[in-house]
Amino acid sequence: MKSSHAGSLTHGKVVHALSRRVRIISPVLLKDPERACVLEILLQKRDGIEKVRTVPDIACLVIYFDPNKLPKAKLFTLLDALLANLGKRKFTTTLSNSKQMAPTEGDLSLAEQEFNLTVDGMSCVSCALLIEMLLMRDPRISSANVNYASEMASVTGRVSKETLCALIDNMGYKAHSLDSLAQRQIMIVREKKRLSDARRRAVLSAVLSLPVMMIGMASPASRVWHWAQHLLATPIVLWAGWPFFEKAIKLAQQRATNMDSLIALGVGSSYMAIV
Repeated sequence: MKSSHAGSLTHGKVVHALSRRVRIISPVLLKDPERACVLEILLQKRDGIEKVRTVPDIACLVIYFDPNKLPKAKLFTLLDALLANLGKRKFTTTLSNSKQMAPTEGDLSLAEQEFNLTVDGMSCVSCALLIEMLLMRDPRISSANVNYASEMASVTGRVSKETLCALIDNMGYKAHSLDSLAQRQIMIVREKKRLSDARRRAVLSAVLSLPVMMIGMASPASRVWHWAQHLLATPIVLWAGWPFFEKAIKLAQQRATNMDSLIALGVGSSYMAIV
């Protein structure tokens, strides 16, 4: 079915449109997996977009959306702006980080292998897409697929398992092997511990945030209350919120950002403003 909206995009063409799905062809995405991945990350963050799929080989983009939250006209406006910005940006195929360079003779001697790993620390779908994008920048890796829901990664390339885990660790996440039943049992134990730690951080944050908010709403003139507020906020930011800063720092070293970077920047700026 040919869409009546085919001429509504400047930087692409709508070739098929239903009430909750559109398919678009854009020259910006042609043979460019990294641009396609960045576009997926940006679209997934938008409320009203349920699923995004790109096929760079044919410059195709398929979007599933909720028209009640994001009308089709606004979706097209958003798409045009994103495609225009992506078209202006230059993307490199390798990272500047010295740990991800061109293949050496040792790398070339390795047979291409497929690895199945579990990845800890992902907080949203964008994290999975970001890991995929950064892994695909490495010339030794031929394919990478990361699933946020299952916290699993399937990677194919001429690298060792240790090197692959180190690459993911450098992004601020933690990769673990799943080659044996024992390792899978360890993964279950590790996940329970992670949830327990997250629960403790959440409880502490809730308990200490209440007096911080009450002091702020009362707006006392005394500097004593000001420093009491700062003291109560310190464990919230530097202990409960430290995982966000840790990921943001590691991603900054890779010249990349995600939602953790935004949270760390916002929380850190607010915390320093109290001083």
